[in-house]
Amino acid sequence: MSTAQGGTRELLVRWLKSHARSVLVSGVLLIAVVLSGGYVLAIRSVPAGCTYPAPTISLPVSLRAAGELDQPLHLVNGQVDTVSATEAIQTMYPDIAAPLALPEVHEQALSRSSPPVIVIPFRSQVGTDHIVAVMVFAVSCSQEAYFRTAENWQRGPDVQSPPVSSYIQVTQQQAAEKLGGAPVILEYGTNPLQPLWKDRSTGRSMYAR
Repeated sequence: MSTAQGGTRELLVRWLKSHARSVLVSGVLLIAVVLSGGYVLAIRSVPAGCTYPAPTISLPVSLRAAGELDQPLHLVNGQVDTVSATEAIQTMYPDIAAPLALPEVHEQALSRSSPPVIVIPFRSQVGTDHIVAVMVFAVSCSQEAYFRTAENWQRGPDVQSPPVSSYIQVTQQQAAEKLGGAPVILEYGTNPLQPLWKDRSTGRSMYAR
């Protein structure tokens, strides 16, 4: 090693020793800024106004045994993966022949402490055109769909009603006309399978089914 190189190295060592504290402090501050920025980014990724807790999954025995829907489903363009939902319906209700998922129905919650839901109606591709089953997913603030419940509607939504050809039996336009002409939205109270059309400007509502 030349004399010039040795002198340069000695000067560098002396400078690092004399500035060790400031280098350490700068490094800590840099890490804090990076972490803080990541934390803010994570907060900002949550939709504004999201006040409800994360949904939980409570599976029926058949789905738990099959290992289906035991994890939330990622929404794609706001839609549920209907392949997974259809497989789950077949597992729960094997007497339904060739179930086919129909367009999803999105419902907001009346309570700010409850999540919005997505309802998927199903019909059979064999011998009938009415709704044979429905499946409900709760949507988290991070836009994931959690299984909530499902029902077999082959004999109708309940013992007192016949089979139905559509999950929503009152259209949005019909509801708007009956409630005064203003735009209406679909909401639910305690039961997502009993949705309401609601005019938020007046608070008036009517059942959608």
